Amino acid sequence: MESNNSLTEFVVDNIRTRILKGEYQEDEKLVETQIAKELNVSRTPVREALNHLQQEGLLEYENNKGWFAKGFSKKDFEDIYNVRLALEQLAIEICVDRIKSNEIDILLEKLEMMEFFTKKKNISKVKELNKDFHEVLYSATESRLIIKLLRTYQDYVHFARGKTVVQDGDLLDILNEHKAILMQ
Repeated sequence: MESNNSLTEFVVDNIRTRILKGEYQEDEKLVETQIAKELNVSRTPVREALNHLQQEGLLEYENNKGWFAKGFSKKDFEDIYNVRLALEQLAIEICVDRIKSNEIDILLEKLEMMEFFTKKKNISKVKELNKDFHEVLYSATESRLIIKLLRTYQDYVHFARGKTVVQDGDLLDILNEHKAILMQ
C-alpha cells in the first residue's frame, strides 16, 4: 500500500498537470470530493495536495468559497524562466563535480540529435530532446531537492513554451544554449 505522502505527491502531480494543460481554467473551482473520486483516493491527500499547490501559487483558497485555479500572466512566465535559469546554473555547478562519464556521453548524444532536428526544423523533437537533456543534468546533481524543484519548473517552462510557441528561429538559440551548458 502506498504511503499517504506518495499519494499526496500523486495528487499534486495530477492536479498540477491539469492546471498547466489548461484542463482547469483560470478561476475554475476545484472540489475536493470530486477530485478524490476521480483519482480514487481519500480526501486527505487531496486536501494536502491543494495546500501544496497553493504554496506553489497554482491555486488560491477563498474562505467560504473553496479552491480556485490561478492563471499565468506574462510576468509569471518571465519569473518562471528566471527562477529556472538560476536553479539550472546551480545544478550545472553541482554537476561539474558529480557527473559521470556515461551521463556526459548521453548529453553529447542528445546535443547531436538536437542539432540534427534543429536543421530539420522539427520543433516537437527538439522540445522533447531539450527536456531529456535537462533530465540528465538534473539527475547528475544527485540532489533530491534540486531535482524536484527543477522538474517542477521544467513542467512550468514546458507549459510556458506551449503558450509562447517556439518558432523555427528559436531552435538555433536553444541548440546554442545547450552547447554552452556542455562547455562549462
